[in-house]
Amino acid sequence: MEEKERHIKKNVLGRGLGALLTDFNQNGEQADSDGKFSVFEIDIDKINTGVYQPRQYFDEDKLAELKNSIKENGIIQPLIVSKSKSEGGYDLIAGERRYRAAKELGFKKVPAIIKDVAGVLALEIALIENIQRQDLNVIEEANCYLRLIEEYKLTHEELSVRVGKDRATITNMLRLLSLPEEVKKELIYGKITPSHARNLVGLSDDEAGMLLNAISGEQLNVRETERKAREFKLKKQKRKPKKDLSLSSQIKSYEDELLEKLQTKVKINYKTKGTELKGRIEIEFYSGEELERIIESINKK
Repeated sequence: MEEKERHIKKNVLGRGLGALLTDFNQNGEQADSDGKFSVFEIDIDKINTGVYQPRQYFDEDKLAELKNSIKENGIIQPLIVSKSKSEGGYDLIAGERRYRAAKELGFKKVPAIIKDVAGVLALEIALIENIQRQDLNVIEEANCYLRLIEEYKLTHEELSVRVGKDRATITNMLRLLSLPEEVKKELIYGKITPSHARNLVGLSDDEAGMLLNAISGEQLNVRETERKAREFKLKKQKRKPKKDLSLSSQIKSYEDELLEKLQTKVKINYKTKGTELKGRIEIEFYSGEELERIIESINKK
C-alpha cells in the first residue's frame, strides 16, 4: 500500500462522531491504547464523492475561505473514507468541503482515516459529521433522514436515538419535504427560517407562494406568518364549491381539500371517456409513522 501513515489523537473529532467510529489501521487493527489512530496520505483522484454525502449545496464564499486556510495551514482534520468496491478506490464519508478545496488547490494527496464501514453506519457518520459542523441546511438534513428511513428501514424512534435528535423534530423536518420547490429553495438559501416554513406546510402551492412573498415583502415574523397561514385555512373551510366549476377546477379544489385534511401533498390524476371519469389519487408520505398519521386522518369522522 502506497499511502503514508501517521498518527493523530482521537479528540480531534467531535465527541459524538468519535463515539461512532471504531478505528482500524491498514492491517485491520484497532486504535492504539493511548487513543491514537492511523491517518494515511491517499491519492485524491482515488476518492469517490456522493455515495454517502448528504450535502448538495455549497457556499462558495465559505469554500473560498476554507481554500485560503488550507493553502496556508494544510488540512488539519483528515477526511474519513471507506474502501470502495472499485479496485484501489475510496468512498468519501466525511470531509467533502475539504476534498473540494484540496482538489481546486491542485493537491495530489490528502490525509484520510480509512474506515471499514458501509451502508447505514457510513451514512450515519456522514450525517452526524455534517450536523455537528452545522454544514447542512434543513432540506439536506431532512433528505438524509428520509434516506436512512427508506433505505435502511429505521423507525423515527431508532433514528432519533442514533442521531441524537428529538423524534418530533425529525418528523417536523420530514414534513418540510412536502413544501413546494420554490419554498424549499428559499429555505435552502436561508431566505426564510424553518419556523416560517413549517407554517406553509398544508397550504396549496399558490397559497404557499403568496405567503412566501408576504414573508419577504412585509418582513413577517413567525407569529405573523402563522396567523396568515391560519387565515388561508379558514377561508378554505368557508369556501363552497361552485356548481359551474370546470372539471379541472373541481379536481384542483378536491386536491386542496385533501391537502388541508391530510397535511401532505395530494395529486389526483384523471382522464375522461364520454361521461365517465377515472383516475387515481396519489398521497405523499415520508415514513411509516407519516403513513399511519395520514390513515388516522382519513379515518376521522
